[in-house]
Amino acid sequence: MSNLRKTNMPKNPLEHQGDFLFEHKQLTDPIDIVDVRRSTNIVSGKHGTAYLDTYVMSNGFEYDTITSLPYDQKTSIPVDMNTAWGTSAKLHSHNGRSLGVFVAEGFPARLYGPPRLPKLPKHPFKFLGFPQAMQISSRVTMDSDIAVYAAIADDLDSIHKYHIEPGVQMRYGESRGIMTGLGAVALDEHLGRKTLWLEGVDPCIPEKLEIKDLAFDPKTIGEVLASVKTLRHILTEARRLKYIDTLDPTLEYLLPGIMTYKTLFSGRAGEYADNIPIATQGNIAFFDSSVANGYETFMEKLDHAPDVRTQLLKGGHLTLAAREMVYRSAARLVSARDAIEENGEISINEIQNIYDAQPLHIPKIGFSSLPLAA
Repeated sequence: MSNLRKTNMPKNPLEHQGDFLFEHKQLTDPIDIVDVRRSTNIVSGKHGTAYLDTYVMSNGFEYDTITSLPYDQKTSIPVDMNTAWGTSAKLHSHNGRSLGVFVAEGFPARLYGPPRLPKLPKHPFKFLGFPQAMQISSRVTMDSDIAVYAAIADDLDSIHKYHIEPGVQMRYGESRGIMTGLGAVALDEHLGRKTLWLEGVDPCIPEKLEIKDLAFDPKTIGEVLASVKTLRHILTEARRLKYIDTLDPTLEYLLPGIMTYKTLFSGRAGEYADNIPIATQGNIAFFDSSVANGYETFMEKLDHAPDVRTQLLKGGHLTLAAREMVYRSAARLVSARDAIEENGEISINEIQNIYDAQPLHIPKIGFSSLPLAA
């Protein structure tokens, strides 16, 4: 075990932790790596080199990963990133672009894709395989994905050429990415890992939610207007070509993604927030017109972890695609990294400076005018 893993390991003395772990085990099949397809497609970019691997897991799914190593590596601590619901782990995508921001700052960075079914047969009667595909897809839960990502991280840690500190990471996620990120932090000790800093943008559904209820939510109009504004901005700028592979419409991705609703809409993310260690440090941003983020509920559930700051910003859920959101998070991650590299941990005296770290690009998204704005 490395010094970073030994130092100040967060504990969670909450009384209901035992029930939480029991439910995790109920939602998770035994997870093992069955095979790894190491890609020969090694991509050299402006700031680093990307290695694309596919992990075949014992739960019947495949998971694509990208490990990007900077040419000017400033730390052995990786930034681990999970994907938002419905998005892929591909270089030419929103997620791939976000990964590149961390690499440009000297971080080794890893992107973990969603569960994907093995390729379905390509013939006119492909639909005949649907019953079996749906049965396999029904096994998907956010908890099983968290266990898979931990197993893959352990394997990636062991690859010598990556020069990564074993067992530790910083985390970044958007939407489902931060929902599973919260779960990973809550389960770190159980899975033998440690999160040194947590960054997230607009997690959702801290309590059970019926999809039909969203249509009658008073914030829905604001959500639609903010989404249109974000999409129009993306489509009118040069980076739009970098978004081509963000969504993967193939059935191999869609079926497991659809079946994730069981835990996605169950309020499980709120249980994750309830169970993160008291000593967790990080920052989570929410948007005031995001129809399902349950900001007030998340604030209550995170209240036991005083060093996790929440912010309420102007915008809807898709505002998370604005480039400045990842730049804001990257500035804090760099500040946290520098404190750890210098002192071995983040002290109480340093944490406010990390919260206040400014991105290279001037932020345009303001704080919400609602009373609960942080």
